[in-house]
Amino acid sequence: MLQARSRRRQKLPCGHGLHSAPELSSMESILRCRCSGLLRIMQHPDFQESAGNDPVKKIKQERLVKLLFFIFLAAAGGIGLIFLYFHNPVATRWLPQCSFYRLTGLYCSGCGTTRALYAALHGDFYAAFRYNLLLFPSLILIGVLLWKPRLALRAWVAYPVLIILVLYWILRNIPVYPFLLLAPH
Repeated sequence: MLQARSRRRQKLPCGHGLHSAPELSSMESILRCRCSGLLRIMQHPDFQESAGNDPVKKIKQERLVKLLFFIFLAAAGGIGLIFLYFHNPVATRWLPQCSFYRLTGLYCSGCGTTRALYAALHGDFYAAFRYNLLLFPSLILIGVLLWKPRLALRAWVAYPVLIILVLYWILRNIPVYPFLLLAPH
């Protein structure tokens, strides 16, 4: 039966077309296949079954999926930063505004982040800090959490971050002089 299966060609749900059974046995053939997209590769039957019980192959597959995800994330972030570089959020009214600020009139912890990124991309770091003081520490934290995602589950990381965000949220809405400096302007 195995020989009969290896001789016949089989239609797969990847949308690409016909693959012979020997091609189905190796991960390299899946990646060299003209099938495109991370989702199609992950849904490919051989991708899901090729590792079997082999932990080394499973680890390699997990690393491949993570690598493809980070490549996609980096490309999307890069495109977003290029777009933001050429579109000033202060002058452009069609960029989304903070829903919390529009509903309540209060600043959230993220208010001013788009303007701060725009200012930082143009080298105006003073204005970036004035728009959102937590922009640069949060970028560092996001980088660390992308590098070591298990840190996000640790209480000694999550609780201080949550406390800082809530305090920043409260303090930037107090209409008294030193706290007015925290409001995005």
